[in-house]
Amino acid sequence: MPQLLEFFTFALPKAGVTVGGIGITVSLLLFFFLGLKEPLKALTAIWNWGKDVFLVYLVFAFVSLMIVVKNFYDHTLVPFNVAQLFIILISPIAFMIPKTFNLNQQFGILNLSALIVSGYAILQRIFGITSIAVAGVSYTLGSSLEEKPIGFSKGSENISNKMPSTYQNGNGMGIFLALALMLLLAWPTATKCQFRFKLTGIVFSVVGLFLSGSRSILFPLLLMLLILGLYHIIPKRRYVNRKNFIIIVTVIALLLLVFIPFLVNNWQVIINSKLYDRYIIQTLQNPSSDRSGTWYKMLTYIGSLNGSQALQFFVFGTPNGQFNGEGIIALLVEYGPVVTFSLFYLLFRFWGRVWQREKLHLFSFSMLAVIFAFCIDQSFYYPPSLMNYFLISEIAIECFEAQGEVKKSEEAPTHDNGINKKNF
Repeated sequence: MPQLLEFFTFALPKAGVTVGGIGITVSLLLFFFLGLKEPLKALTAIWNWGKDVFLVYLVFAFVSLMIVVKNFYDHTLVPFNVAQLFIILISPIAFMIPKTFNLNQQFGILNLSALIVSGYAILQRIFGITSIAVAGVSYTLGSSLEEKPIGFSKGSENISNKMPSTYQNGNGMGIFLALALMLLLAWPTATKCQFRFKLTGIVFSVVGLFLSGSRSILFPLLLMLLILGLYHIIPKRRYVNRKNFIIIVTVIALLLLVFIPFLVNNWQVIINSKLYDRYIIQTLQNPSSDRSGTWYKMLTYIGSLNGSQALQFFVFGTPNGQFNGEGIIALLVEYGPVVTFSLFYLLFRFWGRVWQREKLHLFSFSMLAVIFAFCIDQSFYYPPSLMNYFLISEIAIECFEAQGEVKKSEEAPTHDNGINKKNF
C-alpha cells in the first residue's frame, strides 16, 4: 500500500475525479487511509520530530479550525478554500510514509516516476497536451486542462509554454522534478544496472524540468546550484591550488569550445523557440507575472487595518474570496500570520533536518528552491506539491541514514547477532 501511495503521488498525482470543484485523487485517498487512519501515530511522529514542531503544528491545526468555524458563521465559507487549507495542514504528515518500506523500492519508484513524468511531458511537447490526455489518469476527470490555475493556458495549447505532464500544471511538475533530480544525483548506487537506471532518470528529469516552463522553481534552483558551486570552488585559503585551477580552466574552455559554435550556428532557432520565449523574453517583459500589483494591494490592505481589525486579521486572516493572489503574501492575507508562520516554520525546520547531513547538502538546496517557489506562486495549495516536499525529503534522510548503518556494520566485526539489516 505505501508503494502505491508513493507511485500515484509521484507519477500519477491527478488520477481521480472532480467532485464539486474539488479533486478527489487516488493519491489523496491512499494518503488519508495510510497517514490519517491512526491520528495518534501521526502526532507521535511529529512529537519525535521535535517538541517545538509539535507545538507549532497543534497551533496550526487549532487556528485552521477556528478560521473555518468563523467563516461558516460569517457566511463567507467557500468549500474550495476549506479544501486548500486542509491540504496545507495535512501535507506535512507525508514524511511518515517512507519509513514503512525499504529503500531499493523507494529508489525504483522515485526513478520510474521521474521517467514517466518527464517522458509524458516530452510526448505532450511533440503531439500536443490535449491530444494525448487521458481523463481520470493524466488529469482529474471532470476538470479542464485549459482552465487555470490548474490548466496550462487561458487559450490554445499551441501557445502554451508549460508542459503539465501528469501534474496538470507545470509548476507542480517542476517542483517534483527538481526534488527528484537532486536526490537522484546524490543517491549512491550499488550495481551497474542501478547506475544506468539512475542516469536515465537524471537525463529525463533535466529535460522535463525545462519543459515544465516553471520559472518559479527553475530560476531559484539554478541560483542555489550556483551558490553551492561557488561555495565549493572558491578556495578557503588565499591562494588557489594549481591542480584545481587547471581543472577549472580546462572545463570552462571545453564548455566554451562546445557551446559557442553551437550558439553561433543555431542562434536563430534558439531565439524562435518557445523555451527562449518562456525563460528569457517573458521574464524580461513581466518578471513578476502580474503578481506585484496584487501583492501591493494586499499589503496596502494590511496597512490600513485599525486595532481590532488587525487583531482579527492576525488570527483569522481575511474573509474567503476577498483577494485572489499567489505566494506567501496571498497566504498571509487569506489565512493570517499564524497559519503562514506555521507552514513556513515546518518547511524550514524540515530543511534544517536535511541540511544537518553533509551528504545531503546538494539535495537541501533543491528544498530551498522549492520554498522560494512557494513564496512566489500558489503551488502549495494543490497536491501533491507540498506532500512531495516532505515525502521526498524524508526519503533522502532515510537513504543516507541507511547508508551510514551499512558502513558501520561493514566496519564492525562480523558476528551473527540475529539483527536484520536494512535493505539498501
